[in-house]
Amino acid sequence: MNERPKKSSTVTKNPAKVNTQQEKRRYSARKINFVVSSTQWLKVTQDFEDLRRVTIQLFDLNEHSFPI
Repeated sequence: MNERPKKSSTVTKNPAKVNTQQEKRRYSARKINFVVSSTQWLKVTQDFEDLRRVTIQLFDLNEHSFPI
């Protein structure tokens, strides 16, 4: 019987490729800012590669100024 060689469970990634993917992800997102109340504002980031992936961050206006 011919046995197949076992595959390694660890996958090594090319660091240059990972960096380019991270750069692509950084620039392929839609960012929208909302004023929620007099003391808070909201930042919503949607990834263009996966439109279901949304990051929501809530900021306090006293600590983080609203971007203009």
